[in-house]
Parts: sequence; structure tokens; C-alpha cells
Amino acid sequence: MSASVKLENDASTKPEMKVTSDDGKNFTDQEAADRIATQHHLDTNYTVMTPSFDMMELKPDLLRGVFAYGFEKPSVIQQLAIVPCCEGKDVIAQAQSGTGKTATFAIGILQQIDPSINECQALVMAPTRELAQQIQTVILALGDFMKISCLACIGGTSVVVNRDQLAQGCHVAVGTPGRVLDMIQGNYLRTKSIRSFVLDEADEMLSRGFKQQIHDVFEYMPSNMQVILLSATMPDEVLQVTAKFMQNPVRILVRKEELTLDGIRQFYIDVGREEWKLDTLCDIYSTLSISKAVIFCNSRQKVEKLSNDLRERNFTISFMHGDMSQKDRDIIMQQFRSGSSRVLISTDLLARGIDIQQVSVVINYDIPHSRENYIHRIGRGGRFGRVGIAINFVTESDKRLMKDIEEYYHCRGSRATVHPANLSIAPQTDSFDGRIFVAQMVHFQFSEGKMLFVALAASLLWTVEGNMALVGSLTREDLTRTKVMFQKTLRESKSLELVAYAAYGMHILHEKFEPSVEKRLCDMVATAAKSNDISTVYHGVLLAVALPSCKPPQLDVQFLERFVSEQSTLKNMCFAVEVASRLGLKLDSNKLRAQTEKFMKTNDSASEQISSFSLAYAFFIAIHLSGNLDPFLGRIEDCVAQADEIDGKYLQYEEGAIVTAQVVSSICALSTHAGKAPSLKQDELVKFSNFLLAHVGSDDPEIAYFVLMALNAVDKNPVSIIDVARLISPTILQYHIPLYVSMGSDIVLSEKNPNVRLRVASILNRPVQKIEVTAVRVVSLGSDSAIVENQRFQMQKDDPSIFTLNLKDSLREAGIYRLLVDVQSSTNEKVLPVKGKEFIVKVEKSIEMTDISFGVVDRDQSLLDDAFRIKYANKVVPLSADNHQRLLGRFIVKDKSSQKPVKVQQAFLQLTERDGGRELTFVATAGKDEYKFDLDFGKLGKLFDHQSGAFEVKLIVGDSVSSNAILQTVATLSLTLPEVYRPPKSPLDVIDYEKKPEIVHTFRQAEKRPPKIVSHTFTFLVVLPILFLPILWMQIGSNLSGYSFSLSGIIFHISFAAIFGLYGLFWLRLNMFETLKYLSIIGSIAFLSGHRVLRYMAERSK
Repeated sequence: MSASVKLENDASTKPEMKVTSDDGKNFTDQEAADRIATQHHLDTNYTVMTPSFDMMELKPDLLRGVFAYGFEKPSVIQQLAIVPCCEGKDVIAQAQSGTGKTATFAIGILQQIDPSINECQALVMAPTRELAQQIQTVILALGDFMKISCLACIGGTSVVVNRDQLAQGCHVAVGTPGRVLDMIQGNYLRTKSIRSFVLDEADEMLSRGFKQQIHDVFEYMPSNMQVILLSATMPDEVLQVTAKFMQNPVRILVRKEELTLDGIRQFYIDVGREEWKLDTLCDIYSTLSISKAVIFCNSRQKVEKLSNDLRERNFTISFMHGDMSQKDRDIIMQQFRSGSSRVLISTDLLARGIDIQQVSVVINYDIPHSRENYIHRIGRGGRFGRVGIAINFVTESDKRLMKDIEEYYHCRGSRATVHPANLSIAPQTDSFDGRIFVAQMVHFQFSEGKMLFVALAASLLWTVEGNMALVGSLTREDLTRTKVMFQKTLRESKSLELVAYAAYGMHILHEKFEPSVEKRLCDMVATAAKSNDISTVYHGVLLAVALPSCKPPQLDVQFLERFVSEQSTLKNMCFAVEVASRLGLKLDSNKLRAQTEKFMKTNDSASEQISSFSLAYAFFIAIHLSGNLDPFLGRIEDCVAQADEIDGKYLQYEEGAIVTAQVVSSICALSTHAGKAPSLKQDELVKFSNFLLAHVGSDDPEIAYFVLMALNAVDKNPVSIIDVARLISPTILQYHIPLYVSMGSDIVLSEKNPNVRLRVASILNRPVQKIEVTAVRVVSLGSDSAIVENQRFQMQKDDPSIFTLNLKDSLREAGIYRLLVDVQSSTNEKVLPVKGKEFIVKVEKSIEMTDISFGVVDRDQSLLDDAFRIKYANKVVPLSADNHQRLLGRFIVKDKSSQKPVKVQQAFLQLTERDGGRELTFVATAGKDEYKFDLDFGKLGKLFDHQSGAFEVKLIVGDSVSSNAILQTVATLSLTLPEVYRPPKSPLDVIDYEKKPEIVHTFRQAEKRPPKIVSHTFTFLVVLPILFLPILWMQIGSNLSGYSFSLSGIIFHISFAAIFGLYGLFWLRLNMFETLKYLSIIGSIAFLSGHRVLRYMAERSK
């Protein structure tokens, strides 16, 4: 017995959806919910499915917008969730990516909005700017005929513009948590009229990063508003949080084993090693015929490095990450949506909710760290029923994580077993366990005309981080970009805080100020000096010190001492101390120490541990104290323990880059002031530095300022966060000197370029003295036997940061080699050693094709004899063939220098149609010393689509270690194939890109109404008896004295009045069946009590 959805309707009720079996049995609500859940693999407590938009009783203008947007039939999530959203119920909805979740809540909130009220009636929050902008676009499109206004409040845009737009009024506000909270707290976004509150990508919004901001926003919301949560993943911890602010929500959840998308085929490629990913990606990129592809990396650094590597190989790509300005991100997204860019490399910024049409391939260059992000990433392809492909690059270290994802979602990725250009791959049943990760060959294997795609070796530089090695250093380009950002801030910003940081940043970079700008900044200093807010005064003093022609303000020490008290905070105390130090004022040292230590103990007792940023302020205060500093030095280890590690390379605090930079600067400053090495492990310092380097070049002046301070502190250990430039001197102690080791030349070795050049520098890109660089081992890729061992690099005299070693004489065979390097200092123990850092170098060869011969023979011949053999002599040969013949040929690939036959990774025969543009590529089979090709046109008719044509015959040869590739046209081929029957094409199969006529929805015409005189006459006649009632009472009397105050009399009159009230409710709210149910009860009471009253009146009249 199967279940179906059936519409039951009657004249007195609105349409109601019920679940009915094929044999006519009606189910209870719980049974109906169970049926829906089973059929659609859902966990739900909701029983109604509405199969079309027309049945949802939407506003006419909204329905027009839905159809105009291109919707025809609602998806499963829309059939279940739109109606409760429209009815104002709390909803928790989960569905696979690309199934229309955005339209679901958009239709729900638009249905409830009153366009005549120019106030915010719905608030939608999203985790990223791009997703918020996309939601705004959808809402405006769906509400186009309703004249709805929708405003996007997102970071990266002008706060002033947002304020002005909110002042003009809007019906729907869409934004990111930080900007929305700012607008609410500033009373620019008023919440009193908000009816609906939506959290898109709710799992991300209720995670640790946004939870506090969401909680703060909720405090401003009306208590009776509707709450809607939507996401592709909904972890149990998020569902537990929802119980705090939702009331009996409608719950529509996808079972976790159904979360991976049906429209996306998931594959994995065992790349074996991290450094082999790049060539694997290049082969896929150059081979696949795709409309759009998204490549996901786990970090901003990986995105930028991968983008640079691909561009060096002449691939056209674009990239995007969260540290880019909103303007740049908008331009990139527009290019990608329009198709001018086909491949986009991104962090998880793009993984959530962003809808981009025609994304057919998603590549996880790095496996995501969470199961939820895996679903969001692959959901960028195969949207709205389209077919998509997800390819995962799996290294040895990723196997356990990939297996965990596979087991959690009860899915199996298929191992790619053919050429990547034909990814309609027959899946294998191999699981993600150790048995299948065995392919580590560095070439293509050919079997039955198909290429087995296995891990490829890298053919350009990829470094594997050694022990305690930096991932980068501060470059001249970074400083230039930061300087431009500082200058722009000084010209345009009116914020004292941002201007102060930008000005002091310019001061550190020894840059001059524009005279007009400097005068305006001096005026800001004068205004700030009059403030009673220590934060304003601090930034004013910082700004004054940065400006050469501006005198610092004169302050009274009593003003600063007010902030060294129990009523103050560590932050304000730190500001007061720094201001006093700047102005040459002295504060009470004993009181300052006592209050600081008291704050630290108070914070420890109030919570589990004092926060990292509070400790940073305490450390900065301590550098102005004398005497025993052990109480502060002892807290460094506690502070570092609060940091979170990422990818084994980075340490950060969840509060962000500013707090991380402040902690690093304060630890270095305190240690230098105390004259003791900090209790900071060497690898911890490197990981902190790597995180700070990732934020170099930020568009936020405050982040850029603090990052520069911290990097300078790591390089020179200065004693103050406020003024690094004035305190740097050659005599300052350095406890740890981390190194950045990079390739300083092309990785290809040749006669002209026989040396490997390595660059060794500090975090500020400065040479480090007395450094030794040793090539520990040089081995051929795929071999463990050392070719070179323990050879010392030589330092260049003209550039002490460059070290060279001649390897060309030792590496005589062409190929790819692994170079393992140690970097250390034998005389300076403070230099952090780098052990076993790996580079890839390549020795190339030049190749040529010789002994090319081919010919056309009958199908029954398998050998090319001399009668049909044509020897190629640098002249294109005309050939003709039909379906009864075959094309045979052979050629030899030789090393130009040695003239010995060699094997290559790629050897193809390509047929290119002259007129139609078709290209068919066939693999040449490798023999002992030669390559052969054999094309049987009788068997290949289907591949040619049974169409005759004129083709150019080309030979293609290439290899990752060859300095040249060969593309040579050797013949022309006139191919004749028999015609076959071709059924006429259905109109549905024809893709028509012409503009379609607008769909105009026709609504039912209103019924003709009677003339007004008839309506007025009817109303008068209905009211007429009421007018006669007082006149009749005056003539015959009201007979109030005859009223019986008995119990039956009172009940009769109350029930009689209740009957009239029930008629009124029937007119306003109740249907016929509900009215009859209540009338039967009230009428029975009225009948019994009325009978008693009539009997009493009859007895009294006798």
C-alpha cells in the first residue's frame, strides 16, 4: 500500500492537504508525518505537503513574482516548508544544497509583509557578505510586483550609506551579524515591527564564531516574532540551542545518510603526497570540458599560492577569500557568474549558500576539516537537479578524515579509474581504507583504450614545511599595499581610532604625510584631548606622536590616575599607562602593580581562566613596572595555552588577528623588559608568526597596524606595542629567530642555469648572519637511493640571503628530483633550525619524433606492409578511408642529445575536423622502442557520430620532464561513413538561447456585483426590524416585571445570547461544521432551560 497526496475541499473550508493511501484510507497526523518522512527520507513532525504554488494561497502579486522568477513546481522542501513559513510558525528546515531553501523562506516572509507599512518587518541574517547579497537579489526578484524594498547590511560597504538607507525605510533587511548588530545598537535598524527572523546557514550562524552576536541581536527582537532556521546541515548541538528561542517549531530535517546530493557524483583521487596535487589539478584543468568549476582550499595562503602556480603555467583562473575587499570580491563573483572566468579558487567563504549556475565540477584541493563543510562545498555543483561532479584530492594524512566523512554520511566516493575528461566513471566498490591507496606511479597507464588516472608527480616547486620554518615573510609588495591602504584611510576616514592606527603605521614605514591631511589630523588631536574618555585620549596621543608637526596634548596626571582604580578595566589602565609614558608623566607604580594583579586575580575567580586579551593588556602594563615581574612572566604559558592550532602550522585566538597580534607583541615586550627568555616554545612562536603573516596586507588599518607591531616584535623583540620604530636597535635581545626558506630561482636545471638558488631570510625579509645551508639528500622521485649527500650551499657575496649549489653536473639524467635541505647556525643558537625542508627540482630533456610512417589498409589486415606504408617527410600526406578500412602507423620519440629512444607520458593521435571543429583524440600504444596507433573506422563509427568529413591527422607528444612539446600535422584524411537512421529531435532536446516571451499569469475574473442601490436597499431592510423594536416596546411595554430570576431563566437568556454570538463567529471565523458542533451543545442547553421557563410562565398565568 503506497501513500499519495490528495486534495480534499469543500465549500465551507479552505483547501487542506491530507495524506491518503491508494485504498482510500486516511491517516492520522502522526501517520501522515511518518509517511512523508519515509517517502522523502526526512525526519519531520509536519503533515501537510502542497504540490503546487497555486495551492499555497499566496498573494497574487507574490505568485506573479514566483512564476516570473522561473519557478514552475516547488521542490520537496518548498512543498513542506513554505506554508508553515507563510502562517507565521517557527520552522527548522534542512535540505540538500541546491533545493531552493532561499526561495522557501523568502516566499514565507513576503507573504506576511504589508507593503503599505514602510518599516522593517523581516530580518534575514547570513554568515557571509556574498550570501547576504544573493538573498537580497532573490527577495527583490520574488517581490518585484509587490514593490518590496530590501536592504543589505553587510561589512565592506559604507556604514553611512546603510544608515541613510535605513532612515528611508525598508520592508526586509538582510545582513551579516556584525553590521546588523551595529545598526540595531545605533537605533538605525528598528526592530519593533519585525515579524519574521531568519537565520540562513543556521549551523554556521549558531557556531562559536557568531553565537554571541546572534544572542545579542535576539535581545532586541520582539518576543512574539517568527523564527526560521535553514541549512544544508543541522548538527545536534545546533538543534539543542534552538530550544531556547523557538516555540514548538515545525521540524523538517534530512537524515544524515541522505545529505550527499543525488545529482553529484563523488570521486576521490589518491595523490599520495601533498606536492603532487598541483600536477594532478593541472591535468584535470587542461583535460576536462567544463562550464564552471570551483576549487576549495583550507586557507588563504593556499588559495593565493595555488592561484600563482596555475597562472605561472598559463592557466586562466580567479580566486577569492575573506581577507579581500568587498569591492574586489564583488568583481570576481560577477566575472564568475557571467562566465568570463570559468575556474574560481576559494576558501570556505564560497561554500555556504552561494548559488552559481552551471557549476559542474567541485574540487576539494584540501579535504575540509568538518563534515558539514564537505556537504556545503560539494553542494555548489549539481544545483536544482543538474548533474555535478565532486573530486577530492586525498593524501596519506587525509585518509582518516575522508573515511570519517564517508561513514558519517553512509556514502562511498568512487575511485577515478579512467581519463578525467570522461568522468561518467563506473564506480568501484573500494572503500576509503588503506588497501586502495597504492597507486603512486608518475605516468599514465593505458588499458583497453582508456587511461588510468593515478597520482602525478609535481613538475614545479612545492615546498613541504620543515621543522619550525615560516610559511612566508614580509615583502616589499606587502609594505607598498599596506602604505596605500593607510594613505586612503587618512584621506577618507573620519574615525579617530582608524586614523590613529593608519597614521602611526605611516610613521613606522617612514612615510611622509600630505600637508592638507596633516592639518586635519592635528585638529582631530585637539578635539580628542578635550574628551573624558581614555580610549579617545589614547588614540589622540598616538596620532599626535605620529605627526611630525603636531604637538602632543597637555594632560593632568590626576586625569590618568582616575583610570588606575577598581572601577576601571585592564584595557583602560593600559591606555592610561601608555598615554603617561608618551607624555612623560609618572603614575604611582605601586598602585599600578596592585590594581593590575588584583584585576588578574578577579578575572581568574570570575571565570575558568582570564582571557588572552586581558593578559595582553596586563603584560603591556607590566613593562612599565620595575622589580619582580615573575607573577606576569608566569602567566605567559597560560596565555599561550588558550590559542587554537590550525593545520599544524598556525596558532590563533578565536577573537581574531588583533588579539593574536597583541598577545605576541606583549609577550615579546615583557620578556625583553624582564631580560628573560619568554616561556614560549619555538614551534609556538613560528605558528603564531605564520598566522600573522596570513593577515599581512589586510584592508583594516587596525589589523594591519597590530600585525606590523607583532612581526616587528618577533624580529627584534621591542619593548612596547605603541612604538616599535623608536626602540629598535642592534643591541636589543633576540631570543628566537625563525627563518623563511624559499626557492630563489627556477626549479628547472639546465646548462645555462646549473645552480639551485635558495633564499633564507627573517620574518621581515632580512638576511640572517652566519647561516649554513646543506643539501642533505638529493633523490630521484620514486627512489630512495641518494644521488647527492651532505653538500654545502655557498652564500652569495652580493646578497647574503641567497645560497647556491651546482646540481646540474650531478644530476645527468632527465627527471624529477627531491632536494632535502637543512638550515641552521653553528654560532647562533637563537636561530631556529629548519630540518628536512623539501624542494622539487627538475632536469629536462629535449625530444623529437622520427621514423613516422602510416597508411590505410583493409580492416582484415593487422600489419602495415610496404605496399601501403607512407613515410612522412615533413610534408602533409592526403589520405582517404571508409568504414571498411583502418589507419595504422608508428613513430619513435628520441632524446635529441643522445638520439636514444625514450618513453613519454603523453603520446596521442588527434583527428581535427576542418569544417565542423570536432576533435577526436586517441592514445598511441607504447611498444619496446616505438609508439603505434590503430584506428578501425568500422568500430569507431559511433564515435564519429556516423558522419563523414575531412580531418587533419596530428601527432601530439609531451612529457613533464621535456623542455618541448610536439604538435605535428602529418596528413589529411577524407573519411566516408555510411548514413544511419536518425530519429527526429524532440523540441525539448533543442537548446534555444533566444529571449523567451514574458509569462503573464492570468487570474480569475471577479464575479459581477449588483448595483449599489440594491445593496443599500437590502441593508436597510435587514436593519429595519431593529429600528421598530424600541417603538414596539414603548407601545406594548417591555414586561420586565414578568422576568423570572430563577436559575433556568438566567441560563436560558445566556444560552440564547450565546447562539447569536455563535452566528457572529460563524460569519467571521468558523466554518459550517464547527458552527453546527457548537450550536448542538448551546442549543440543547437553551431548549431545556427554555422549556422550564415556558412551563413556569404557563403555571403563573393560570
